[in-house]
Amino acid sequence: MALHSINIQTVSTTNTFIIAMMIYPEIQRTVQKELDAVLSGDRLPLFEDQDSTPYLVAALKECLRWKSVAPLGLPHSSNRNDEYNGKFIPKDTMLLANIWKFGQDPVEYPLPTEFNPERFLVSEQGKWNLKQDFLDPEDFAFGFGRR
Repeated sequence: MALHSINIQTVSTTNTFIIAMMIYPEIQRTVQKELDAVLSGDRLPLFEDQDSTPYLVAALKECLRWKSVAPLGLPHSSNRNDEYNGKFIPKDTMLLANIWKFGQDPVEYPLPTEFNPERFLVSEQGKWNLKQDFLDPEDFAFGFGRR
């Protein structure tokens, strides 16, 4: 993947985050409260802060799920003749994965059109923690296959 496309995808996710925070001010307040508690208002966040900011991490995961960066991923091609579910796929066939559909699956993500970071969280004794067993949008948001 070209560095240019990585940059566009990062900008796209950032834009989605900003838009979500504008549309959902209650979520923005929760993210801000969490950041204020962790950063004490005197420094910028570090990667090491990720474990201490589960709500922010969940909001970023929700951005990837809610508005796909690359709805059809990058095109791939079959490197040999193959068969899938009884259908013949000739060598060199262009293949696209409907990544958008992964994030909109109502079985995996109830009410998929709603922006809801809490779908990735569990509250334990008044504290947010990331759930351990879920389909993580980071695993499919940028496509599949070799890079």
